[in-house]
Amino acid sequence: MARSAPARKPDPVSALLALRMQARGFSRGWSVSPYRGRARLRVTAGAGDGKQRQVLLGWPWSAAHAEDIAAAAVAAREAFVAGTPLDQALQLHLGSQDTEKDTINANCPAETEPSLDSDPDGPINWPALIESYRERKISSGELKSSSWVKVWQPRMREVFAVMQRQPAPSQSRQLLDAVISRWSQQPGARGRQMQVQQTAALLRWSVDGERLADCWAPPLDLSPYVGRKRAEINRTTPIEVQHILEMVDDIPDPRWRLGFQLVAAFGLRPEQG
Repeated sequence: MARSAPARKPDPVSALLALRMQARGFSRGWSVSPYRGRARLRVTAGAGDGKQRQVLLGWPWSAAHAEDIAAAAVAAREAFVAGTPLDQALQLHLGSQDTEKDTINANCPAETEPSLDSDPDGPINWPALIESYRERKISSGELKSSSWVKVWQPRMREVFAVMQRQPAPSQSRQLLDAVISRWSQQPGARGRQMQVQQTAALLRWSVDGERLADCWAPPLDLSPYVGRKRAEINRTTPIEVQHILEMVDDIPDPRWRLGFQLVAAFGLRPEQG
């Protein structure tokens, strides 16, 4: 029987900071975490008026400096809420020499072209992310293991294959554009719809759980990626009422005449032709 991995011990500094910042009314979207031995303040795009920032604080990640870290982070947020521009609030309270703009997500550049830069904490482990998502779907009762294998697994393989390309997508819209490439000539196809929906579900779960950054959040409207089926042109040869009456008069057998009249009145399905 395989031994389970030992549970990770809680970080006492994180717990202490959580208490300090909670007491000061710290809001969702602003968080503090360790980075290479130092404290790092993270501001998501949703909490920063569309800007996402990461700032290295001047204190080491230790319980002895928990009060200083919490006070500086809260002061920066309060200044921002009071109307100070985000960058100015961070520089004013945290020190401009320690600011590293936008390094929160090198995988989420502002430009629209894909980037080959990696995240400062390392590249995204997509196999592990997908496996965690699979475990969550099954353990929550949303899916059976067989359903995952038959329905979800092929789409997740496509996501992983796309992320192996160079350059790889660096945000949700690029990923969605890439996974539908095989259906480029089939807008609205069922397979394309399922690929888009399941890819978006993975990304949404990952962002909500802070496993991926905000730039990986899928758009609310997925219809441009699903596409719309082209309307089929129904080519028919119209027959006027007078023509039908003339044909009825020309049919000598009353049974065939009745059959033709029924078809003319109610139509004929393709399989009945």
